[in-house]
Amino acid sequence: MSSVPALLEPPRGLALNAFSVTCPGLHRVVRIPRPANREERRRIEQEIGHGLFQKADFAYAASNAPITDAVTVDIECDFDRNLHLYDLRTWISEQASSEKLRPRFAFGGEIQITGLSGDIEIDGLRVERRLRLRVTETDLVDRETWIVARHDTRYLVAGTLTDPQTQERAVGETAERIAGSGPFRGEVLNASNKGLTLRIGGKETGVESSNYTLTVRSSYVRRNYNTATLVKLQAASGSLTATGKRNRYAVKDRYKALAGAMDQLGWTIAMPDDRQAVIDRAWTEIRIQGGEA
Repeated sequence: MSSVPALLEPPRGLALNAFSVTCPGLHRVVRIPRPANREERRRIEQEIGHGLFQKADFAYAASNAPITDAVTVDIECDFDRNLHLYDLRTWISEQASSEKLRPRFAFGGEIQITGLSGDIEIDGLRVERRLRLRVTETDLVDRETWIVARHDTRYLVAGTLTDPQTQERAVGETAERIAGSGPFRGEVLNASNKGLTLRIGGKETGVESSNYTLTVRSSYVRRNYNTATLVKLQAASGSLTATGKRNRYAVKDRYKALAGAMDQLGWTIAMPDDRQAVIDRAWTEIRIQGGEA
């Protein structure tokens, strides 16, 4: 029986929230002719559930993408470093799903992972932990791949938008999908038991109320709850202590929470053909010499 490694301790000195990644050197992907236009590309991306990577006359996707007549190829990292990063992001997302976490791709390719242990419900609101990952690399001659990671929290309404009281408060707020299918998020224009009307990119879309909840800010809490609730939420998120004072150890607590979230994700990323990418389980130290970093 293998022992569980101890939690990665917060750094004792100056360190970045970045982890080195060792890639297996080959990426197994599927290749198709480049879509003829934006509409065709979006159709394919909706069918496979994630974006395509386009280069010259071809488009590429993860090897498990269900694309008819796609050709499976093995490609070296240096064929295109952006394709290398794209494939790593895909399999980090798959790793999160395999660990029963909820990944999604946000702006700029950031991977946002929720479903982590430690979420707390307070007065009908939920403090949700979130792991945010960017896969990037240096511009040096010996190019190195890194995961820049952050841990934060956010507030959501517990339950769904089928709740009449939540519906009354929903207009102008942001709805986020927590089940089923449909757009991931949008501004609420109308809410009722018959469904929601969301504004997304200037367009109106109807969705099922039972698939959505609200993500909320402090202003929403102040408007619809009270100061005591907000203080409890802020204490749960780590910005305040249990007595309502500023948490002087917030930075240390974030590093500790980040280490726990990375442990839950896993430091070894499974890739096709029994290959693995390995995330170095160590903080990136900042060394200072002669008064300069």
